[in-house]
Amino acid sequence: MNRLLSSHFTRMWKSKTLMSCTVGMMLFAGAMLLVIYRGTRMRETSLQLNELPIFLFTIVIGGFLAAFVSLFLGTEYSDGTIRNKLIVGHRKSGLYLSNLLISFVAGLIFAIVYIVIVMVGSSLVLASFEVDWNMILLSLTSSVLLIMAYASFYTMMSMLFQNKAAVAVTTLITFFVLLIMATQLQSRLSAEEFYLVDTLTDTGKYVQKSVANHNYPRGTERAVYQFLYDFLPTGQANQIAMNNVADFVKLWIYSLVITVMTTVIGLLGFGKKDIK
Repeated sequence: MNRLLSSHFTRMWKSKTLMSCTVGMMLFAGAMLLVIYRGTRMRETSLQLNELPIFLFTIVIGGFLAAFVSLFLGTEYSDGTIRNKLIVGHRKSGLYLSNLLISFVAGLIFAIVYIVIVMVGSSLVLASFEVDWNMILLSLTSSVLLIMAYASFYTMMSMLFQNKAAVAVTTLITFFVLLIMATQLQSRLSAEEFYLVDTLTDTGKYVQKSVANHNYPRGTERAVYQFLYDFLPTGQANQIAMNNVADFVKLWIYSLVITVMTTVIGLLGFGKKDIK
């Protein structure tokens, strides 16, 4: 395992894919800084640390990680590296887990790059560094476990299917579909249960009347929507980024479930796979 990890890290630091994804995350962080600078200039005020979009990277990191993992690990198939590693005696389980770890580390690199740029770049407009460290630690833990869940899913896809281009397209499409689903779920769950309408009375006056919103999910429907929003990685990302997580432990459990489930499926599938 140590030899596998050493070779992986050596190749990763030289990887153009890692560099491209890192630059992409840097550009995203730069765009957030422009939003911050523009907002403070318009309001003529300064910000506190807890007002910064520190965890907004969780919304896009799934896309960057999908691109990196599918291309980086896909090259192992196309270049015959996996076959050669198996020939020299490496076990499939060790090979799979080392790939999973390298994918996870890449995700951490993207996250750290974003956080450092936003923190350093925002220091010019910060009024103070007062912050709820408990909330920061909870959100940080959720972000790390979310990255692990993404890495596990993408590693499974990349190790079970040999076509690098197909895996890259499939994982990216899957990410964007899940992102749209999470946005729709958030919209439904945040809908108002009642809304006010102006009603004309017999006297010719308008009065406001409370009317039930038929699009507001109730009962089992709401429970299903909430479960999906909490379970989907993109739904978790939305909650972390917007700092409106109701139950951090629930998100941690769901991320771990995704990680364990996809890792077991990947290990079993790759163990039975005939590497040509």
